[in-house]
Amino acid sequence: MQGLLIACAVPAVANLLFWWRHRVPVSFALAVAALVPLAFCDMAVASFTGQPAPAGESWWALRLLLAGVAAFALAMAWDRSDRARTTQRADVAFWLHLLASVLAVPALYLLARDVSGGGLLIAVGFLGLIALALMIDRRAPLAVALPFALRSVDRMVGDGFEVALSLALVLGLLALVLRWDRVRGVLPGGRAAPA
Repeated sequence: MQGLLIACAVPAVANLLFWWRHRVPVSFALAVAALVPLAFCDMAVASFTGQPAPAGESWWALRLLLAGVAAFALAMAWDRSDRARTTQRADVAFWLHLLASVLAVPALYLLARDVSGGGLLIAVGFLGLIALALMIDRRAPLAVALPFALRSVDRMVGDGFEVALSLALVLGLLALVLRWDRVRGVLPGGRAAPA
C-alpha cells in the first residue's frame, strides 16, 4: 500500500511543482491523472495479502467513472474561475476535461454495453454527452466518444433502427467535433470558442 501511495504521490507532486514553476497547463492534469490508481488501492492491497479482489469489468469501469466524475468536477471549478476563457485557467480546465473524458466515456460505454437494451442506452448516453458538451462549451468529450460511437454501430448489425440511430449519432458527433465553432455560434447564447 505504501508503495502505491509513493508511486502516485511522487509524479503528482512533481507535476504540481512543474505547473507551479512553469505554468504548463497539461502538468496540472498529469498531476491529477497520477492519482487515478488510488481508486484501485483496495485491489492492490488484496493482491499483496492474497485476499480475493473485486473482479469484473463493471467493477473497474465504475471506479474509472468515479475518477472521471472527480476530474470533471475539478475541470468545472477551473472553468468557473475563468468564464471568459481569457487566462491560462481555461487551458488547465481543457486538459482536465480531456482527462475526465478519457476516464468517464469508456467507463460509461463498458457499463452500458452488456445491459439489456444496451445499444439504445448507449445511443441515449451519446445524446446526453452531446448535450453536456454543448452546455459546458467543450468538445473534448465528443472527440473521446467518437471511437466508442463507431464501435456501437459495428455491434448493432441486427436492429435497423438502432443501427440508423447510432450511425446518425456518429455522423453528428463527427460534425460537432469538426465544426464546433460554427455550431456554437448558431446556438442561442452560444459563442465560437476554442475547445
